[in-house]
Order: sequence, then C-alpha cells, then structure tokens
Amino acid sequence: MAVPFDYAEGEGVDFEPFPAFLSTEETAAWLRAWTGNGEVSGDDLRVFGQDGSGGYAAFWLIRPNRALVDQPVVFLGSEGETGVVAQDLGDFLWLLADGLGPWEAATSYEQDRVPCPSQS
Repeated sequence: MAVPFDYAEGEGVDFEPFPAFLSTEETAAWLRAWTGNGEVSGDDLRVFGQDGSGGYAAFWLIRPNRALVDQPVVFLGSEGETGVVAQDLGDFLWLLADGLGPWEAATSYEQDRVPCPSQS
C-alpha cells in the first residue's frame, strides 16, 4: 500500500491508503457518528484508507483465527453506502490494479464505468 495512487484528474483510482490503521478510538468515534449508535465499538474493523468523499475502506475481522490479510475488505461510504468489496487483501489489490476504488466496487451508481488499469 506504500505505492501512491494516481487519481488521473478523476479518471484513475479514487483511493488514499493511510500510513497506519485508524486508532480504535478514532474508529469507534467515527462509527458511532456514522451509525447514530453510541454503543458500537468498531472492534471488528481496521480502517486503512479512504476515498475522495471520505468513505472508509477497512478489514472486517469476521473470520476467527485467520490472518488480517485473509479478512474481507469492506467499504463504508460517507453517504451510507456499504459493501464487501473484496474477500481478502489480495483481491482488494487486484481491484485497485484494475483501476477501481472501493466506492466503485460497492456501488452501482456508475454502471458504465470502465476499469482503467495502470499501464506503468
């Protein structure tokens, strides 16, 4: 995730990986505000990046006794969009390599959007 993503003036991948996971406190505060539920903890999420709208990409720790990279990747959008966008980190990286960000994978708003894999 250390490789920068070229958004290519709106034509590339709209995703910004964080240098580190959001803290558990930041994740909990954001999830409580996002859901309106003051009791959720966000303990089962590891937020690792965002898109231009502020939606988050996160590992969803739902598979007991599995490594972090083997957990599904979910998108939690700034406007309430949700979706499992990859079954694990490897699939998420393929999604990015194909020129799609997590928002595009989780929504069908731009059904005619064509993937734009990087040629470099």
